[in-house]
Amino acid sequence: MRRAAPSVSAVGPERPRGGRQGTVRRFYTTCEVAELLDVSTRSVRRFIETGELIAHWFGRSVRIADEDLRAFLARRRGA
Repeated sequence: MRRAAPSVSAVGPERPRGGRQGTVRRFYTTCEVAELLDVSTRSVRRFIETGELIAHWFGRSVRIADEDLRAFLARRRGA
């Protein structure tokens, strides 16, 4: 069963946790970002390749941090 794509407003604040740091960073896959932005995964990869969207690599996995996605959206809205 396919889950409904989260809305852009679902990109919420960091959630507190009980550990030393106090917060947990939220990371999205390229597929999740594509669904949030209603674009193709190729477009998301292109944003990463051109440096418009900051991505983090964990081994061979690419993830986009919540704060980097928010910054990307803010820059795109201002353009």
